[in-house]
Amino acid sequence: MTHSPSGGPAWTEDSWRSKILQRELVIQVESVARLADDLQDNADFATDTPSILCKLIGCTASLIAKYLPQTPPHKLRDVNELCNTLSAHLRYAERSVIGLTPWSMIQPAEIFMTARAGANCRFIIRPKWGFNYAIFGEFVGNYHAMIKNLEWIPTKEWLDEIDDTINLEIYAVSFPRIGRLNCLYHVNWGHEVGHILARRWLKSNFPPLWREKQTKIAKALTEHVKANPPPVTSDILDDFIKQTVFDSLKTTMSLFRHGLEELLCDAVAVHLFGPAALAAACEFSARYYPDINPLGQSEYPPWRYRLRHMLDACENDLERCEEALDGDKKSLADRLTPYVTWLRDTNRFVESDDDQQAVDRHILTKLAYDLIETVWADARDDVLRSLPEDVSAPYQLCDRLDTIEELVGKLDANIPPNEVGSWPETQPSLFEDILNAGWAFKMKVATSGEDWGKSDDHARLYRLLLKSLEASFVHEHFNAKSPEKQRQ
Repeated sequence: MTHSPSGGPAWTEDSWRSKILQRELVIQVESVARLADDLQDNADFATDTPSILCKLIGCTASLIAKYLPQTPPHKLRDVNELCNTLSAHLRYAERSVIGLTPWSMIQPAEIFMTARAGANCRFIIRPKWGFNYAIFGEFVGNYHAMIKNLEWIPTKEWLDEIDDTINLEIYAVSFPRIGRLNCLYHVNWGHEVGHILARRWLKSNFPPLWREKQTKIAKALTEHVKANPPPVTSDILDDFIKQTVFDSLKTTMSLFRHGLEELLCDAVAVHLFGPAALAAACEFSARYYPDINPLGQSEYPPWRYRLRHMLDACENDLERCEEALDGDKKSLADRLTPYVTWLRDTNRFVESDDDQQAVDRHILTKLAYDLIETVWADARDDVLRSLPEDVSAPYQLCDRLDTIEELVGKLDANIPPNEVGSWPETQPSLFEDILNAGWAFKMKVATSGEDWGKSDDHARLYRLLLKSLEASFVHEHFNAKSPEKQRQ
């Protein structure tokens, strides 16, 4: 500490740094607020959701700026972290402009996901450079918690500023940038919706579930460590065993929860899209090793393990399709059999138990996945029951064969498969039907021996599907004959 030459408060390092940080934060929060407002007013978005996020971020930044003079010096770093978060989150809106997304399917896709995740859910769909799908959020609830922790900022003022947005859950769903037009892979958005449903279930059900199991797991871990004693002296052996079991128990819990969540998300995807979800997973996973222990891939289940569960969910549907195409639906076989046969061949892939061997090779993953299998059926059924009543029944390809064959016929003729029937008695195609028809057409031509499969061939197919998704959406919302009535 030193005396101020002007006779003012004594100089301290903390006060000196705090004044610098406060000046910098004024610039930062005002810049975030201006950028958010600019994006909200001028960016070209396919839906209103990115604008809603921009307004939320802009209001939050403006309020932080307003109360920055009252911010306690020791809280300035917390404000800095929040500003960094707000700034980083703007990228979700910025990257969701029309030119970077498969814009023609964004609006119907968001409506489709909202109808399954909950009426208060909204989705920002944006690209990422990594070849993966992901979901991030929920923004509104997280910001609310952050603002409440800044006690010098009136939470009510923030709530008044954002108005009805407080009642929304906003999520960012990411897709691979280089697969922007690949709507067949965008079936994976069903998996991302599954994360919302699975996390709701896990939030209330996982803690008691783990409490029920952890004593048994701890005992098994203790026995394992004692049977494989570490090279330590006897005087610290007991403490070492306790610490090892404690750490291993936490890892096992994480493996159990993460593995169960991913499998539940796959189950939701199959429920919503039927065989198209399995098809997308088969192709997407082909670029990865199928039998990596979860400890070696960020706790994700092995791909062979996941595909086995997805196939199990589709198996009865595919068997019925196969029987129908060999029986009373034989006239449809040319267009649909290649799709069904290709998916049924997944049985050969999952016959191998290399994935299970990889899981069993490590005590932590073995214990975690043994637990998953004991709770799997009940957990899956609970999560699927949480879907809205009008989509409580799973998508069954075998019940849609005539419709899918008609849509594949349109793709054969280079016509967007956006409706079924003959004019003027037409109905808009279902979102799920269009994507299953796209997969059926792709497997028909890909396995026919024709010279089909180059990027231009796929691009033509994607354009037809994207046009049909847009046209079907317009038809549905400007025509009394809704696709939902087709379910009845």
